[in-house]
Amino acid sequence: MTRLLLSLSFHHVCVLNSENKVVQSIMRQAPGETPLGISMNTRRVLRDVVANFKGDILISDLIQDEGKSYFYLLKRLDNGQLAVGVLSTQFIRGVQQAITFGDRGHSMIVDKKGRVVAHPKKEWERTAKDASKISIVQKMMRGDSGVTTFYSPPMKADMIAGYTIVPRSGWGVMVPQPMKELRAQATEIRYFTLTISAFGILIAVMISWWLAKFLARPLVVVEQAATRIANGNTYAELAPLPPNSPKELESLHKSFARMFDEIRERQNGLLIAKTQSEEANRAKSEFLANMSHELRKP
Repeated sequence: MTRLLLSLSFHHVCVLNSENKVVQSIMRQAPGETPLGISMNTRRVLRDVVANFKGDILISDLIQDEGKSYFYLLKRLDNGQLAVGVLSTQFIRGVQQAITFGDRGHSMIVDKKGRVVAHPKKEWERTAKDASKISIVQKMMRGDSGVTTFYSPPMKADMIAGYTIVPRSGWGVMVPQPMKELRAQATEIRYFTLTISAFGILIAVMISWWLAKFLARPLVVVEQAATRIANGNTYAELAPLPPNSPKELESLHKSFARMFDEIRERQNGLLIAKTQSEEANRAKSEFLANMSHELRKP
């Protein structure tokens, strides 16, 4: 039990009688020694704290005892006795120090009256500085939770922070970060996003160019052959399509090939008919010339 209490930064757990004398102690101490963090003046303060408390266990505000700050867990017992647990802020400060991010991002813990329990500025911790004038601390003292901006005197900077309260104890916890750092991070993310976007656009353009070339090449083959035939080259041949051409373009290529074959057949038929007609005309002319010559003879 003692080891567990020590790990949570309890300095002492004892029972006070109605005369504020220690009648039972869980954590060891020398006979007659004043328990750490529970001087006679503090014992009287604790009696006043629980005087009007109606609940079971009370967690006090931050109280200074001989220059050090403690929280006290209090429970009224029978016969005017009072169970007291003395909790230093060491464990809480260790948790606060573990919450850091960026260059100056940190956490801050205050009691329900706005006194500093844990903060990167050690002087504020040592003196339990009253931070109740800071706007975000005032919000926590009202029991609010959320995100807000404020000016931090110790950091001398505009801050943005998430804040909330700890149920039952009423402690306020906030996690602030300088706006300047947040803007710098946002700018860095924006540049990174723009770089990725530009790279994506470049890839899209390259793919589009390749697809356009891939799709246009078969059409160019058909167009060139059609132009040659239109210019009178009846022997124009369709060049073969590039490998892996789309099926639709292959079908179009075959249709044009059939059309070109039909055109060539028709043109060949016309040439044959023309030749035959010219030969017939020539034979007719020769026959008429011969007949005319015979008729002119006596």
